[in-house]
Amino acid sequence: MKYYHLMPFFTPPTTNPTILFERQHYVYGAVTKKEIVDRFGHYYAFFWKADDRTGPVTVRFEYQQAQSGANRGKVLVHAMLMLAGGGHSCADVEQLRVESRLFGSVASDTTTYRTLTAIDSAILAD
Repeated sequence: MKYYHLMPFFTPPTTNPTILFERQHYVYGAVTKKEIVDRFGHYYAFFWKADDRTGPVTVRFEYQQAQSGANRGKVLVHAMLMLAGGGHSCADVEQLRVESRLFGSVASDTTTYRTLTAIDSAILAD
């Protein structure tokens, strides 16, 4: 994976032409300042090898915000507590937020849903 962060009105202090090209590549075609600003952000390029090139390839990009504090184990513990307390859906995990001194920071219902749907046999084998 190759990561590039296009920052507002910042040109990296380098003489490496490949790094300078990245910025020019992502802003190419933007005419107004608004168009340039709309292109700021994080870019990811993925490279992989596949032995069988005849069928489709599925790539999953798991992303966690840096300051979210959510990890799979903690999210699953909160999901189990929610179920033990009579919850029926991922939205019910929000009820744990009322007791933040007891449970700490609780992941959102969306994060809980994404965590539960991402579990597959490979994760269970870990």
